[in-house]
Amino acid sequence: MTEAPDRPRVRPFDLHADAYEAWFDAHPWTFRTEVEALRRSLPGEGEVLEVGVGTGRFAQALGIRLGVEPSAAMRERAVRRGVQAVEGVAEALPFEDGRFAAVLFVTTFCFVEDLHATLREAHRVLRPGGRLVAGFVDASSPLGRSYRARRDSSRFYRDARFLDVPEVVEALTAAGFRSPEVRRTLAGDPEARQEPEAVQDPGGEGAFVVLAAVRGDREVRVEEGGRVETGLAGYLAKVDLDRQKGFDRHAEAAFVLDAAGAIEGPVLDVGVGKGLFTIEVAQRGLEVVGIDPDPGALAFARSLLLHRGMADRVRLVQGDASELPFLDGSFGAVVSMNALHHLPGTAGVLAGMARVVRPGGKVVLADLSEAGMDWVGRSHLEDHRSAHPVGPVTVEAAVSGLVALGLRVLSRTASRMETVAVLGKPPAPDR
Repeated sequence: MTEAPDRPRVRPFDLHADAYEAWFDAHPWTFRTEVEALRRSLPGEGEVLEVGVGTGRFAQALGIRLGVEPSAAMRERAVRRGVQAVEGVAEALPFEDGRFAAVLFVTTFCFVEDLHATLREAHRVLRPGGRLVAGFVDASSPLGRSYRARRDSSRFYRDARFLDVPEVVEALTAAGFRSPEVRRTLAGDPEARQEPEAVQDPGGEGAFVVLAAVRGDREVRVEEGGRVETGLAGYLAKVDLDRQKGFDRHAEAAFVLDAAGAIEGPVLDVGVGKGLFTIEVAQRGLEVVGIDPDPGALAFARSLLLHRGMADRVRLVQGDASELPFLDGSFGAVVSMNALHHLPGTAGVLAGMARVVRPGGKVVLADLSEAGMDWVGRSHLEDHRSAHPVGPVTVEAAVSGLVALGLRVLSRTASRMETVAVLGKPPAPDR
């Protein structure tokens, strides 16, 4: 099973899933009150997705069959409750556009990395007129203030971001939602409740807020010269816009693999990034292992794999290219595309590649050409980001290092955007 993204806000749920369950077991009336408040805002028909489904407790009570959850420990418990719990993150949902009648979040907003990307993704997967329903503790309520005051001693809330109603409404409006409605409940201490509490419909008092809004007509798009949308939808739109403007990332990935010639699996992809090249390798029928040091990049790549229906063909590992955690000769090929220029140096990296590829296998190195670097640099500036980081490692430098380690150059080629070198590891001597 693929590990969950190593995010600070996710880790406590992997470590303390039983404690999460125990709290609700000990406070059943609070749970029932929250369920009733949520039920009133959900549509009576149509498919509903819960984002941050956790252990499936709320989904089961509300009759929701499908959820997304980054924590492996929580997903396992959700599956036991009969919920199809898919690995993924709120900022990059692995579902097609316009699928759901409603998307539900229960205390999820305070744990996401990017609220605006989360709402844009919810907007994307909702059908026109679909409803977003969010339950959360109002940061401005007495209970919210208490949680914030005790956050340093809390297993779950230490890294949480508490939100108040105006903040959420503003973010919903910016993401293209309309007609927000607010219901409240839990005016008293949730840990002292011995009976259900009424739901204030609408408005009223209470720390637990259920905010529902309707998907408007806004479509996720990337404006030329404007800031690029984030999340899975934004990335796919950006890839498509780049293709229209002359940089076809899929075609360049195919060019690199064609230049590699015949390769055998399993294949190690060093520097997964968002996972586009990893997917291109897997689509050629090869078993793939991808490694990247950035947990956020791996989380995004997992969601892209799920979106493309290929999660079962790729194993993603968090790790450093300078210390590859694999046995000698584990792979028929080692590939890397557009990752070399992100490296601070080659210490350990090239030796690791040479070590883990088996005798007779190939190492395929590709990185942006001068034109490609120029394109990506301008793209970063147009998107109002910092300058594109470019380190000292080039394809030529890496080739020289691998040759010094005993590999031989099989071919070199280039497209307008990519420079590619293919090296072979000599076969093992006959005994």
